[in-house]
Amino acid sequence: MQQSLTQAHHLVIVAPIWWGHLPARLKGLLDRTLLPGFAFRYQPGKAHPEQLLAGKTARLLLTMDSPPWYYRWWQGAPLERTLDKPVLGLCGIRLTHRQHLGPVHTSDEGARQRWLSQAGAAARQDVQWLGRRPA
Repeated sequence: MQQSLTQAHHLVIVAPIWWGHLPARLKGLLDRTLLPGFAFRYQPGKAHPEQLLAGKTARLLLTMDSPPWYYRWWQGAPLERTLDKPVLGLCGIRLTHRQHLGPVHTSDEGARQRWLSQAGAAARQDVQWLGRRPA
C-alpha cells in the first residue's frame, strides 16, 4: 500500500460512513500505512511534523444512510473533519473534493444510476485536472 501511495498523485477514497466514521478495516489500513517515517516525520523542536506526502491530493466519495444535508449540517461531517487535517493533512495530502451519496437505504435505481454518473464525471474531472497540473 505504501508503494502504491508513493507512486500516486491523487487518491480517491470510496467508503461507507458507519456511525459517522470510517469502517474499522479502512481505519486500520490508514493506521498501518500512514506511519511516521513514511507519511510524516517528527522534527525536534517543532510542533508540526514534516509532511512526507506533500503535493498529493485526495477526493472523498462517501455513501451514507443519512441524507447528506443531515450528515453535513446536523452531525458536522465528523469523518471529513478527521480525515482532512488530522490524518491526510498531517501527511501533506490536500483534500480537494467531497462527494456525498445518500441516503442509500431508501434509494431507488434512478438515484443509484445518478450517483454512478456523478462519480464517473468526478473521475473524468480528476483526470483532466491532473493532466493540467504542473509536474
